[in-house]
Amino acid sequence: MYLNTDQVSSYDDISFFINKDEYIDIIKRNFNKIFLSFKPYDRDAFIKKMIDSGNIDKENADFVISFILSEKNDMTDWYNYSILKRIIKCFGVEILDKYKDDIKNNINIATCILRGLNEENLEYDKDFFEEIIEKNKLEYVQLLMTYFQDFKPMPKEKEKDFKEFSESILLMIEELLKNEKKKFTDIKVIGSGAFCICFSIGEKVLKLGKKRQTYKIRNSVDILHPIIRREMKTTKDKKFVEFIEITEKTDTIDAKDLSDKQLEFYEEILYQLYKRLRKQGIIWGDPRLENMGILRKDNIPSLYGEKLYVDYESVGFVDEDKPIKKDTIGGRKGDWVVIDTDYIYDQNDPEIKTPSLLSDIFFRRYEKEEKEMEK
Repeated sequence: MYLNTDQVSSYDDISFFINKDEYIDIIKRNFNKIFLSFKPYDRDAFIKKMIDSGNIDKENADFVISFILSEKNDMTDWYNYSILKRIIKCFGVEILDKYKDDIKNNINIATCILRGLNEENLEYDKDFFEEIIEKNKLEYVQLLMTYFQDFKPMPKEKEKDFKEFSESILLMIEELLKNEKKKFTDIKVIGSGAFCICFSIGEKVLKLGKKRQTYKIRNSVDILHPIIRREMKTTKDKKFVEFIEITEKTDTIDAKDLSDKQLEFYEEILYQLYKRLRKQGIIWGDPRLENMGILRKDNIPSLYGEKLYVDYESVGFVDEDKPIKKDTIGGRKGDWVVIDTDYIYDQNDPEIKTPSLLSDIFFRRYEKEEKEMEK
């Protein structure tokens, strides 16, 4: 086959040639031209392949960083973020040293790089980034809030409302940082998707996302009790973040690291948690391993070292006992609990949505076990 770099316009045009010794020199000589000919998603795939095959050098990396950090690039674009993270992981944080002025003068760039450094657990100069954030705190928080929207920037016509809303989020984050004795650089993204993003702030977790399927839910010792759990009352055309939740951190299981035997073991724990909820008249519509966690302490929220007895109603929990009975608050340290409070229904609810396949499997298993018990 013949490689004509003038006709390369997508990753598919070149993926075959990258691992072929007879073509790699041509690709390296024309690296810049090839990279610029691609759309963002193909650039990311190209850089990944070049790194994985060991065919990218520092000169190539410097070109890519310079291009991404240029003014014509949007740092809220997911692919730019992904490419930068790959290069930093490959060449080390030191490759950014010559770009410190660019980073220092652009909170967008700094936030993007900082997220990648934290996700990869790389050592870096925290004071350098903390100083940048302290001077641009509101903008930093606004960037964090856009992550779960696929990095899309806020439309111009909504900027005023977005600013007012994000000021409230900033106050919450600053209060959590003070409580946990942490800095902005200690904030880590621990989960993100189309509907929600989760941040770790010391021993607390902050969730920002779209409206829940179920806000009013039954209280249970088997559900993680939040400090704040609130739907935002905004008009339909001005919604940015529609749901906020602050909870204690729990220990969780990463399913992708489990063997088949371990997966079977933890799915049984998941079922037993589902079963305990069913016994209480609660149907958990989204039982997944990532939606359960182990309590690091008793299921009672705290702030500044003091136990916080949250009014059930203020966090959307429904319970007959008011005020809260302190001796029946919740589970104990080491217990498994539900940590995602969406898709939690009363068994008598007219409509129950079950996005998890395991929910239907668990439902049938539970019904079968109950019928056998009645015999």
